[in-house]
Amino acid sequence: MATTRSVSMSIRVNSEIKAPINQIYSKRRPSFELTALQLTENGYTPEFESELIAESERCYAAVANGTAKLYKTSAEMFADLDAEDDE
Repeated sequence: MATTRSVSMSIRVNSEIKAPINQIYSKRRPSFELTALQLTENGYTPEFESELIAESERCYAAVANGTAKLYKTSAEMFADLDAEDDE
């Protein structure tokens, strides 16, 4: 059966880092409240999901009004993106 051994180590840190760590050690918990992250049914934060929806709507509108760049292959799309990077 394997045995475990304790190891002691010392680390030098500045006082800005040391104060919160000492507080966590003395209280045996973080100095901030942990709350559950509220996610949408799709698993995103509400803010990020709103951004995704807005971007999707912009893309659909661009396709509908004929201003979207359309590609026949992914290679064609990546070549165009590479050309934009070179500019």
